[in-house]
Amino acid sequence: MKIRSRKELKEIKEQAKEEIDKLDLSQVQKDKFKSLVDEAKDKKAVNKAKEDAKELLDAITDAKLNKLAPTDDEAIMKKALELLDNALTKADVEDIVNKINKEVEDKNQIQKKN
Repeated sequence: MKIRSRKELKEIKEQAKEEIDKLDLSQVQKDKFKSLVDEAKDKKAVNKAKEDAKELLDAITDAKLNKLAPTDDEAIMKKALELLDNALTKADVEDIVNKINKEVEDKNQIQKKN
């Protein structure tokens, strides 16, 4: 790799990490994507890490707004938000939504029986 292209890659990485820092993700999530940027060997890998971070944020936002079952149980909601703050992939987000929604459904079934 030429010195100029190495310098260019370094600048692209710094810019990507700044963009990731501006996303509304937890520190754990930001750190994961910034480490992927650091490990990237080319511009394509840097952009992939940045896009994956944005996709995760979109998935979390969608889960909070549209996919999580409504509940007035604060403990379940707190748990859901904590789990979402630690999700590192879209698949993690889907698993969390399914798990929390099942918990809400189970709780609602119990309340209906009583």
